[in-house]
Amino acid sequence: ELEDPLILIHEKKISSINSVVKVLELALK
Repeated sequence: ELEDPLILIHEKKISSINSVVKVLELALK
């Protein structure tokens, strides 16, 4: 039961990091 929420939180962190990386890439162009 504890694994599911942890996975969801982990996925949210990854998605937020990916979005930040995309913004940085656009800013560097």
